[in-house]
Amino acid sequence: MKLIFFLTLLLPTFASAEPFLVENREARAEIIVSETPTRTQRIAAWELQTYIKKISDAELRIGSEPSVDVPVQIYVGESVHAAKLGVNADQLEDGAYRIVSGQDWLAFIGDDTDCEPHELHARDIADRARVRAQWDRLTGGRWALPIDKTDRRRHAETGWWQDDRRGSLNAVYGFLRGLGVRWFMPGELGEIVPKRNSIPLPQVDETVRPDFAMRHHDCNRWDLISREEILWHFRLGLNWGGEHLGRGRRHAMQAVLAREGMKREHPDYYAIWDGKRQTDYIGDGTPCLSSEGFFDEHVRYVRAVLDTFNEPMVDIGFPDNMGKTGKRCECERCVAQYNLKRPFGGLSDYVWGYSNRVAQEIAKTHPDKLVFAYAYQNAYLPPENIDPLHPNLAVVMATVWRHRRLHPELNNPAKRDVDAIGRAWGPKVSSGVIYNWEYYLYPSLKKDGWHAVPVYFPHAIAADLRSLKSIGVRGEYVEVTRNDPKVSLPENSTPWGTRGELYVPGFSHLNVYLTARLYWDVDQDVDTLLTDYSETFYGPAAKEMKSFIEFCEKNWPKLSPSNPDTDTLRQMRQLLTRARVRAGDTVYDRRIKLVSRYTKTLTP
Repeated sequence: MKLIFFLTLLLPTFASAEPFLVENREARAEIIVSETPTRTQRIAAWELQTYIKKISDAELRIGSEPSVDVPVQIYVGESVHAAKLGVNADQLEDGAYRIVSGQDWLAFIGDDTDCEPHELHARDIADRARVRAQWDRLTGGRWALPIDKTDRRRHAETGWWQDDRRGSLNAVYGFLRGLGVRWFMPGELGEIVPKRNSIPLPQVDETVRPDFAMRHHDCNRWDLISREEILWHFRLGLNWGGEHLGRGRRHAMQAVLAREGMKREHPDYYAIWDGKRQTDYIGDGTPCLSSEGFFDEHVRYVRAVLDTFNEPMVDIGFPDNMGKTGKRCECERCVAQYNLKRPFGGLSDYVWGYSNRVAQEIAKTHPDKLVFAYAYQNAYLPPENIDPLHPNLAVVMATVWRHRRLHPELNNPAKRDVDAIGRAWGPKVSSGVIYNWEYYLYPSLKKDGWHAVPVYFPHAIAADLRSLKSIGVRGEYVEVTRNDPKVSLPENSTPWGTRGELYVPGFSHLNVYLTARLYWDVDQDVDTLLTDYSETFYGPAAKEMKSFIEFCEKNWPKLSPSNPDTDTLRQMRQLLTRARVRAGDTVYDRRIKLVSRYTKTLTP
């Protein structure tokens, strides 16, 4: 059953259910966890305790043994006590969860496995040299570390790992959403907590599974960002997805090219541009894909990664921006492979032909493992000369920025039909394994100059995710710009960034919030979600702010800071002014100020 229906059905049972979790602001329940709880189970118990107290003023005890004098037990995560009730996390994958109750108990269950990093784990930057030497001894190769930044996936302040499983925590948040709690933005300013004197024990047995298994929004440096931002990611039901795409580096073809010894001894592995071997392109170099030596080296590297780390799949993608340059390796064999009648000189056929060869070789020794490459930049189109791709090859599409979906006038004409591109890839991918890579690069797109523009795109998010689901996409990775050093925040606003930079959350949190909710049920009505958001987050200014969001969604391309359309800018500011008047001196105005302060730098 879809999440939205579950939450709708959950609320009516409260009115008649007996006994109570909280009655007249007095605790009638306690929270029970395992004697050896995982990190996630500790967080889940604490979050449940925290928000029940915020809602009702009642504080529920947390323990590992039920008390005889407490009427109701709430079991969080797997434990011997939950097992006696027949409640376990079997078949609850990718953050799925179960909420089930009995006469005097309630359970929140999901996969809560703690991350256990591989022994080739660098504890910090200084430790990477030791790990690299051990990697060399194990493999006999001279490649960069395939999993080189594990230390960045552990939050320095809390010790929480990015790839801990969080099923029971998702269950707790699902329950709290059913009570009306919302987390639209990091920190207290971003949360909605309704007040209740009593919370009855619900009668429920529901299993909730996400529509997208991988739901990752990039937060740059997990080890350095604020605790509040990490909690917001948890509360949105996001997950990193290392169990899907693996935990290794991205554009990992570079791992074969990066070391100086490789550059000195095998210059033939590198592409020729303008008569020169590209050993230093973006630091690591870019490959000659017709070099048999490079191909053999690359295959050895992929096998070593699979043998050493037991990854579910390995990234074999070409170096970042290799396709963006428009340049091609000038060696005779590479030139012979170009199909100049195809867009961009046949780069798709060239790149995917190479990727397919790697997959074929890996299948000989690791038939149960996958490799993946990117439908990216000038190689975003499916290859014409391969039909279909090898069953051991997965595809990560990175084709069109979602925010432009409703504004095709901003797109390269070859990239306008997003749905057609997805449909073209579907039949090509015989593995059936497709993921998406997306870009939410607002509020700070320095090259395009879109500072101060509220780029809302809720309907594009909903349409795009439905389209991706229809072709079998399993999840996505979103690069999110979280800060803009040109804009300072007002006092008492929420810091959200690293190294002293501040995130500007006034508008862009909505795009992230809606995306995260739709991951769990892509068929939800986005206008219903927007209405809920507007009414709860902006209160008396709900009508004006919903109109503002809809206006900006339709007109943001006209608001380039260097040359904004005067009439569009005037209407936008009028809507914000009316909203602030309606909000008065309240918390709702503080939220509107985040948008108002950000957009005021637009030139009239």
